[in-house]
Amino acid sequence: MARYVRDIMTRNVITIPPDSVLKDAYTIFRKNRISMLVVEQAGKVAGLLTERDAVRFIHDGLDMEQTRIADVMSSPVTMVDESLSLFEAYSILSAKHFRHLVIADKAGLLAGVITLTDMLDGMGIEYFVDLKQVESIMSKSLTRVRPDDSLRLVIDLMHSHKISCIVVAEQWKPAGIITERDIVKYYDQEIDLEAIQARTVMTSPVYTLPESTYIPEANIVMHEERIRHMVIVDQQGRLSGLISQTDLTSCMEAGYISYLKGALELREKELSQISREHDLFLRKNPNAVIAFDAAGHITNANPAALRLTGFDLDTLTRKHLQDLVHSHDLNNVLNIFHQLCEGEPVHAEFCMSSSSDKMIDVYNTFLPILAEDKVYRIYAVIHDITDKKKSEQQLYQSERKFRVLAELSQAIPWSLNFTNGCFNHIGKQIELQLGYPVDSWLNMATWAARMHPEDREKALAHCAHATEHREDHQFSCRMIAADGRVVPFQHHVSVHTQTGQTIELNGFMFSPIKTGSTNASG
Repeated sequence: MARYVRDIMTRNVITIPPDSVLKDAYTIFRKNRISMLVVEQAGKVAGLLTERDAVRFIHDGLDMEQTRIADVMSSPVTMVDESLSLFEAYSILSAKHFRHLVIADKAGLLAGVITLTDMLDGMGIEYFVDLKQVESIMSKSLTRVRPDDSLRLVIDLMHSHKISCIVVAEQWKPAGIITERDIVKYYDQEIDLEAIQARTVMTSPVYTLPESTYIPEANIVMHEERIRHMVIVDQQGRLSGLISQTDLTSCMEAGYISYLKGALELREKELSQISREHDLFLRKNPNAVIAFDAAGHITNANPAALRLTGFDLDTLTRKHLQDLVHSHDLNNVLNIFHQLCEGEPVHAEFCMSSSSDKMIDVYNTFLPILAEDKVYRIYAVIHDITDKKKSEQQLYQSERKFRVLAELSQAIPWSLNFTNGCFNHIGKQIELQLGYPVDSWLNMATWAARMHPEDREKALAHCAHATEHREDHQFSCRMIAADGRVVPFQHHVSVHTQTGQTIELNGFMFSPIKTGSTNASG
């Protein structure tokens, strides 16, 4: 179900008047741990001040006690309506490279604000259609400093690279992280930036995740820990990359495509209401339009229709409707055409032939024009949906792939190195559902040992056979929990190969029974 800006926006907006000084703004940033201040005057939004602005002012050496907010705030402010969907809000944030949006009510007054944090908090697992690992979205070109580097260097690097954080590392081992918030919280106009070392300001220890972590899991961890950046490490614990909230929101693209699909369908319905002033409609319409008489003979066509069919106007106007429709769609289309005598628009999808005999999938709206209660002209507004049909098929496959996860919130992701039989990763939900610590799941032998004895042989044989043939597969198997409970599980396994050899198994396991509700019986 679609979600809207009004569902997740922050309504109690902290504001500051434009005649305040920067010192007042820094105090509010520190006290409320917020990333944006709305500058408000006489009930209207006058400007914005962000943590990034605050770091830039420190870099530029502005006098905190003398500089007025009105002189440095960002203005004018882009305001959006609270009725926007999350996808529409995302498109604005993405297009304008914003991290915040100011929300207006119907009267155009301040109604709230929405940040990337709010957006990610409002995104369910269904927004992450592609089950990718964080390695696929992380930033690998990192700007880092040593613990004994100066705060001045940190601020200069953040300003010059336009980044919101710096990783502090020793020989590629992450020691801490410094964000815009850390700098604003620590800064005082009296301190010597050259004398303060990075280790004094950094947040430590720093949260890290391995490269193999799945994106939805990373989103959950960042939400639970209330952090906006996550350091990614390799198998040796060395600095590998960084993901931010901006990286996570980019995963909404698959959902955004689905949203655009819905918007396209709505647009097609609106086309049925286009003006019946046919001459202007025919000449100016950017869509392909073909005019027929009541018997189905082509009488005219616009330039877009000529480009779509590949025929010139003289050739096209010597044809009949049935000359354009593929034989397997012909009877259906002719029946629809005859229904137009009732005077109502009719929609149809069919396969149409072009001058090169290339078949084109089209969505067609027949618009009958009446005179004295009789149809004297029929316009066909034609949309080439060949690419759309392909996209819909791809979307359908993605939706099938993810349906199980969307419906079952306790799905446990795992990854196993097929060469040595050891687990690369297993989701922390396993401990909640079966009671075994995550680090106790060592290899395939551990997995097999915790299967129900009556299911073990059949399940392992099925998995081995499918893996040998490099086929993705699924099977049911009961597991024995640490406390002796018997828990039914569904297993979905994806086989990954390289040069014809299986190198890795990835998958999900989930129980249709809620945690804690399974009887301890076989």
